[in-house]
Amino acid sequence: MIGNKDADRSLLIPKWLSYRKSFPPEFEIPRTKDLPTISKTRAGFNDDYLRFKESPNLTVACDLLHSSVVLDEIEVAREAAEFISSQENAPIAAIELSRRFFEGDSRANVLTSIGKEISRVRRTLRDQNRNSLLWVELGRLFTIKGEREKARRCVLTAIQLDGFNRYIVRSAGRFFIHCNEPDIAYRLAQRAIDYDRDPAILAFQINSSMLGGGRTPKLGRISIDKLAQHEALRYSELVASLGVTELKAGKEKQARRLFQLAWSTPTETVTAHAEWIIRNIFPVLREKERIDYSISAEASAWRNYYDLKLRTAIDYAREWSLEEPYSTHPFLCASGIACSAQDYERAIDFAHEGLGANPQDHLLKNNLAFAYLKRGKLEAAKQVLDSIPRNVRETESEFLIATSGLYEFKRGNIERGREYYLKAFSLCKRKGNLKAAAKALLSLAIAEREAHTETAMEIRDRALAESETILEPGIKLLREALLPSLGRIR
Repeated sequence: MIGNKDADRSLLIPKWLSYRKSFPPEFEIPRTKDLPTISKTRAGFNDDYLRFKESPNLTVACDLLHSSVVLDEIEVAREAAEFISSQENAPIAAIELSRRFFEGDSRANVLTSIGKEISRVRRTLRDQNRNSLLWVELGRLFTIKGEREKARRCVLTAIQLDGFNRYIVRSAGRFFIHCNEPDIAYRLAQRAIDYDRDPAILAFQINSSMLGGGRTPKLGRISIDKLAQHEALRYSELVASLGVTELKAGKEKQARRLFQLAWSTPTETVTAHAEWIIRNIFPVLREKERIDYSISAEASAWRNYYDLKLRTAIDYAREWSLEEPYSTHPFLCASGIACSAQDYERAIDFAHEGLGANPQDHLLKNNLAFAYLKRGKLEAAKQVLDSIPRNVRETESEFLIATSGLYEFKRGNIERGREYYLKAFSLCKRKGNLKAAAKALLSLAIAEREAHTETAMEIRDRALAESETILEPGIKLLREALLPSLGRIR
């Protein structure tokens, strides 16, 4: 059973982007996307191609590469990719995007690019060893490579050099959140706030405190209702964060008012969070709020997934993974959606890539094992499952328990497989996760049908009854696979 961390998106955790992508700060100047959205028109493609031919540069080449792939203009895409690869100053994300379509082993290519970038930053640091921006960038690159201790040393050096800089504080804090140390992130933000009550750092402090299970810090009086237009963008993360605190206190009316104020002029972080809040808490606002989700690949991936536009969702998840190559979230999202689309080879690629920076993540390993099983690669799936501690695999994770059930079914151990699936179902019920419980039962029903067991019809009817009222794409797709007569879902 595939898993993701969508439930963890209830807080506003900013992305750790390179300084070049973060500048000018989005809190002061509205963000313009470096990469194009997928809704490129043919006319836009033609304009990009003309601009590229007349005056080739990296920005135009990135636009052209993305639009030409979407429009199946492969020769033009190759031309843009070759140009990007030839540029020494090309961003890592652009290099990865160009090579992904034409060179196969993406993880190896990414690591090669990152290795070159690490060497370049180190050479520059020989002459600028007190440059905090270079130190935090080196930490980001080591994090992407999965070398956390090296990254930690770089991040701590950056903090020692400039512990009050907004970009440094939020980047360092994001690193410690990535390492599951939100208390350190909170302390870094608190130290910076004692020097300057920057709204972006205040917002980060609130969310790192809630992530660590602490109390919301007292902010004093902040007048947010009469913010000027240029201030509204700068304060949007703080306003949305205050909305989260009101929501957790059970004050939905006040929370809704704050969210709507933040959404009037949102940063990318607020936009991504808005998608989650509207879908899970205030679905009635979906049509009312006119939020431009195209500024957030993360929001666009989830929105298209819930609209069952799976291919488009996968493309946006890929763009998201280029923004946060160190994070598990985009790769869990992408591998899960690829499995839902029955594109298991691509799911395997996404899971492998995510494990490069997070080699011990159990949920990524789960999705990898699930995709292997669906491709009939039992030995590869067994190796992945065996790499997970037994107590986690068999008692703590409902997703891993269900995937272990699928493995046993594939081996012909029907009774043991059924036992695992029902165990996952019961664990989900105890946790109050009705969606996951329904998925476990539907997955069991599909396994029973494929194995032609005597109880297949009985379990199918039970699974359909359990999942009938749950509106979730993964459940809709499982129901369709179980009972095609329900009608084709597009």
